[in-house]
Amino acid sequence: MEDPDQVIEAVGRRIGELRARAGQTQAEVAEALGTTVSNFQRIEAGEQNLTLRTMARIANVIGVTVAEFFTKPELPERKRGRPRKQPPG
Repeated sequence: MEDPDQVIEAVGRRIGELRARAGQTQAEVAEALGTTVSNFQRIEAGEQNLTLRTMARIANVIGVTVAEFFTKPELPERKRGRPRKQPPG
């Protein structure tokens, strides 16, 4: 069985990957969708549960099929939080 939260996160990463590959910014896609950049960032971060309607709209904007959102992301999993500061010296 798959963990729904992991699926949502993987789909978000894949949307970000496909958007970047299409040469579009988060702001451009957000504007085309009629949403805010921060809301679209939440989608790519896997913090937003998407409806099929929203997935279809995103797919149309970035020029892919919805099915491509469910293929394995090519980018490594994102680490949450800030990077650790390196000690001076």
